[in-house]
Amino acid sequence: MRKMASKTFFAVMLLIVVFFIASCGSSTDGNVKNAAYEIIDDQGAMIQLEHKPERILTLAMGTDSIVLGILPEEKLIAINSLADDPVSSNIVDKANRITRKIKNPSAEEILSLKPDVVFIYNWGKAEMVDNLRELGIKVVVVKGPKSIADVKENVKLIAKTLGEEDKGNLMIAKMDDKLAEIKEKVDNIKPEERKKLVLISLMTSYGGKGCTFDDICQYAGVINGVSDAGLHNGQLLTKEMLV
Repeated sequence: MRKMASKTFFAVMLLIVVFFIASCGSSTDGNVKNAAYEIIDDQGAMIQLEHKPERILTLAMGTDSIVLGILPEEKLIAINSLADDPVSSNIVDKANRITRKIKNPSAEEILSLKPDVVFIYNWGKAEMVDNLRELGIKVVVVKGPKSIADVKENVKLIAKTLGEEDKGNLMIAKMDDKLAEIKEKVDNIKPEERKKLVLISLMTSYGGKGCTFDDICQYAGVINGVSDAGLHNGQLLTKEMLV
């Protein structure tokens, strides 16, 4: 009887010790303990999230489009002011269902919207990112895309931040299917039959080598005149060169 009691005592003590060790192992830094998951943004910053974001804000129409491809409109607390313009946007229907429209909002305006997370391109003002983080807002910096491959990377990062990686992968799969469909048609166009075009934009130095537009031209099987002239993105196309 005494031997059985002794075995029971040691078994209970072993359970207590195991529980104590497990508890000590989990009581690390408070921020890490409370974070449900964490992500690394394009600038290498670690952002810890306690739950899937419910109030989402992005500071560009491109990232608005990605979020709306993953989540319903009510999750986006505001949208770019041009998102409901059919000339500029391909998400007009969804944008019309979002009441708040923004254009270059201040840090204070963003704070007033109480976002769970804010997405911003890495070509945005660095001080804005710093200001928002100092205000306690979780900011995820994404890549300013120069190619369709970069857009796919942004989809992955945004989907991971939203806790919806499967939906992000589905979006990329749909992109790949559409690109494959386009390639099948484009491959039948002979090089000498390919059209040359030039982008005329308010951004007068946009459209050369190393930008999304140039990458899209290659997928579309057309010749980007600016790139063909040897200009890189950021270089100005003169009237003489256009002629």
